[in-house]
Amino acid sequence: MSRLERLFFQGAHSEVARLTVDSAPGRTAKRDLATVIGALSFLGRLEEAEALFEERARDFDAESLSAARFYLGITFCRHSNYARARHYLVSNLRATRRARSLRQRFYAFQGLAFYRFYSGRFARSEKAARRAQAYAGKVRFLWGKLLATDLLGHCSLERGQVSLGIKLLQQARTLARSLGDGGIGQAIEVSMICAKARFGLSHQGVVRELRAAVDQLSTEDTYSRSALLLELGRQYLLRGNLDQSRAALGESCPFIYASQNRRHGIILNLRYAELHFQAGEYAPALNLIRSSRKELDPAADRALHLELLGLQSKLTNALEMTVPNEQPLLERLTRETGGRVSARVLSRGREQSYSEPRGEDPLGDLLDRLRDGTKGGKDLEALCTELFRTSYLGFLPALFAVSRAERTLLLDPIPGALAVIDRGNVSCRTHGLSPIFRKIILTLVGQGSEVSKEELIQKVWGYRYRPINHDPLIYSAVSRLRHLLGAQASAWIEVTERGYSLRAGVQVRIGREPPAQVASQHKSAPVTAPPPSELGMAHALNIRQIAILKAVDRNESINVRDCLRQFKVSEITASRDLSQLARIGLLVRIGKARATCYVKPLA
Repeated sequence: MSRLERLFFQGAHSEVARLTVDSAPGRTAKRDLATVIGALSFLGRLEEAEALFEERARDFDAESLSAARFYLGITFCRHSNYARARHYLVSNLRATRRARSLRQRFYAFQGLAFYRFYSGRFARSEKAARRAQAYAGKVRFLWGKLLATDLLGHCSLERGQVSLGIKLLQQARTLARSLGDGGIGQAIEVSMICAKARFGLSHQGVVRELRAAVDQLSTEDTYSRSALLLELGRQYLLRGNLDQSRAALGESCPFIYASQNRRHGIILNLRYAELHFQAGEYAPALNLIRSSRKELDPAADRALHLELLGLQSKLTNALEMTVPNEQPLLERLTRETGGRVSARVLSRGREQSYSEPRGEDPLGDLLDRLRDGTKGGKDLEALCTELFRTSYLGFLPALFAVSRAERTLLLDPIPGALAVIDRGNVSCRTHGLSPIFRKIILTLVGQGSEVSKEELIQKVWGYRYRPINHDPLIYSAVSRLRHLLGAQASAWIEVTERGYSLRAGVQVRIGREPPAQVASQHKSAPVTAPPPSELGMAHALNIRQIAILKAVDRNESINVRDCLRQFKVSEITASRDLSQLARIGLLVRIGKARATCYVKPLA
């Protein structure tokens, strides 16, 4: 192996170009022609690579000619120029009829496997890659074995064999390390990170891992950088962070446009369309999908076509549009790809159960459960707990039937939690939603307009309003509530001339309760004492306690001093009557020391 070959197989493509075509003499020896063409191709300098191939056509021997065709063919394939890719790769296949060199056979079948993978025929790609791997093994062609193993890993991932796919990628990474440090090992590492993120194998800390990988990546590997940023944008979207998703996608644009990678360009449009969909902006999303479909090569871009069709179906349903039935096309493309991932998505769209074993694709398993949950499944709280645990908060609006175009405060998606949904952006607090904050929110939404400070004090704390005593209490509580809502929604509680109100257009939801019921949550129905038979003998009410409940129904709160004046009993007796009513749930105790009072429980 020459020095240039060693550098090339390690992935140091810039160094190969620097030592040859970018040097002062600018000459390339015959034995290095294929290597230099490969380096230029992988650097995205396809015009230079193809010009050198045509200019020095007579200087190739049979094996180096197959290698050069292979490098050009797979690079054109990566750039979605399938016609040029077929020209070179088919020439290699034809040459195998009379070729005795096993390396030539490797290049022919690895090129075929690569083309089939990019054209979305994953089962057939796997078959060709196994033949290429066998040929590389027989001649101890380590770099060839690495490429075939890497491609087999990607085929396994697409076919739903996620654990096998990751294992094969790890084997390819080990082979890359044995060749020496270089860009190819880094590219395989990127593939592993993206695969774990895509299938939900690494939901905790995956965003930081993707970001770190982008920052550490070699500047010349624009393909891996684009792939990382596209996956990072998707992960932010799954987490309900549309702003950071948009920033990651924007960061990928210069690399995608500069490399003229049509495939990544279509994926970029798909990600932007998903972002618009999550924000409830259906028309712009549909426009992006239709524009991207025009860019497809129908004979090759099967996998991308499936993704675009799937999102287009969601968008036309959301817009209630009547469109031609494309279900037969979806089914045909799913069969042709042989991908279990796309088959699972199709079964989910048909609302059919998925028969494959669980655990290979944790994110897919969660999506299946979410589909059942949105249809009224009984494990809603378990689903919400799972979303909070995995940080996939972008699914909360659909689970609770919250319109993506709305601004919504979702109380208690899990007990004690608060979710802020702002046109697709979702942020959550698992702690801090105190009973007082909950009452303030429900009082504001229940009034339907401005709420005076007097009304707020009476309905939330049960006090008779005294400005000098209670204004600081209100200011402090509202300030802390705004802090809990976060910068995104702190302005949703507005100060008015009368007092406070919720910003126009802000909805409030409590778990699964319909919006129409939320407004009544702060209004307790008149409390009447249940008969002793319903409470049990230990909870039988005396005449004073029944009168206390009626007084609270009239005045909305009561304290020990009120009982002393009304019933002429001792302080101990009044405290005992009130404490028993609170213990059995007919009253709620709020405040401390002399500020203690009792109010009706919220419905």
